[in-house]
Amino acid sequence: MALLASCNRGERAPNPTAYHWPERIDWHVEYVSEAQRDRVPLLKYAESKTTRLALRDGQYLGAQDSVLKTSQRPGEPLLLVPYTPEDTLAFYVKLGAHGELTGISLGCDPAVVACASALPSTVALELRRIIPRLPLWEAPQGGGWVDTLNFDDASRPSGTRGSVITSYTGRRDTVIGGVAYWVVGWHSLRTAYRAGAGAAGAV
Repeated sequence: MALLASCNRGERAPNPTAYHWPERIDWHVEYVSEAQRDRVPLLKYAESKTTRLALRDGQYLGAQDSVLKTSQRPGEPLLLVPYTPEDTLAFYVKLGAHGELTGISLGCDPAVVACASALPSTVALELRRIIPRLPLWEAPQGGGWVDTLNFDDASRPSGTRGSVITSYTGRRDTVIGGVAYWVVGWHSLRTAYRAGAGAAGAV
């Protein structure tokens, strides 16, 4: 994956790296999963959406666009999955120079039912899928680093608590259309616990 940020390498060690994020980020995601039992398909879930971020007064205004979610059981017709509040609500977030996600807030009135029912960590969990957490010091080609994002939605009826541990690898540099990019690969492991549950589920 080619990193959307541009890296300022004019200052080499012992100075840390500096990254500059674009004023606008549009990221389309296609996600497909299948539940199985004894290798027999039980349910297929598919999700398509575009996350749009635009810089406004030092923070990003974000929203999900063109959201389409479906599910299908073997031998049954395709069904549309209802939207969650997070699919329709705008949000604000500050993106740090190294991919830090801070100042997250929903762009709605907390007194509104849809706003109050949105899970607190949803925005951070969604953005960590597309915004990498970058190292303070530039990793050598083939070098790696790890970041942990903790979340706690256990106070909500459908909420969980847990962590997302993401392992990154700096693969190589490349040039696309005359612009230099840093290619980064990553893999995440999410572990979640439901309130009162004694076991965790990893996805």
